Amino acid sequence: MFRRDSAVSQTLYPFCLLILSQLITSLAHGAGYIRFDSSGFLRHADDRGDSISSVILGPEMSTEGKLFTAALDLKGVAFLSDRSSFTIEAGNLYVATSPQLMAHHQLTLGRRIYDWSEMEDKWGLGLWSARFLWNPFKPERIGLTGGFYTYQSSKWRILAFATPLSPPERSYPIRETQGRLSSSSPDWIPPYEGILVMNRPVDIHYSILYPSMSELLFRPAAGAQLHYGDKEGFWSAASYGLMPMHQVQLAVDAGLNAQ
Repeated sequence: MFRRDSAVSQTLYPFCLLILSQLITSLAHGAGYIRFDSSGFLRHADDRGDSISSVILGPEMSTEGKLFTAALDLKGVAFLSDRSSFTIEAGNLYVATSPQLMAHHQLTLGRRIYDWSEMEDKWGLGLWSARFLWNPFKPERIGLTGGFYTYQSSKWRILAFATPLSPPERSYPIRETQGRLSSSSPDWIPPYEGILVMNRPVDIHYSILYPSMSELLFRPAAGAQLHYGDKEGFWSAASYGLMPMHQVQLAVDAGLNAQ
């Protein structure tokens, strides 16, 4: 953690730095990390690997000034055996008005994690906010992306959210190679590679057709929450939202070559 206070100077350049410092950054926190994870299965499988190791790295930064506050929680992860699997995700990535500007009201723009549902926090169902499923046994919650308004008093909190963007959940990458689907993750379960047609074996060749980015991202959503209670002790909350599913829905268009 560091604190930076600028002094007024007679030149234009230090004056601009002073304005920038006072408007954006008066108190900042920053940290970086790198972590190695390894997981595996106790029993051997013929259709996938028994274990995998991953490297996880990223910065975590936050800043609070007289007018604005911001936060960045970025993560980059990749399998050590597959560099092409490198994936970036962010739990928080937002800019908001500072509590010094408005004590009880706050406006936020970007991606931010809020506690919408106790069941959501405990079980990680992905109903309110999407999840990062690199490790399906340990889903990570990521924030909703859009505009937020909060009113906070000693006992009451009002939270409202709206957005034209709803990115779906993401997981480890899957690749297509000569009609076969595969992944470096041991959690990947390969689909059937062949079927019997009229008592004769027929190979299955897969190809992945992705929807356009506009179809994936531009899905409107809105939600609101009313919370009453102390930080410790009795509390109650009611939430209501209209939003699309965060899980990707798969469809199959199958065909058979008559030859």
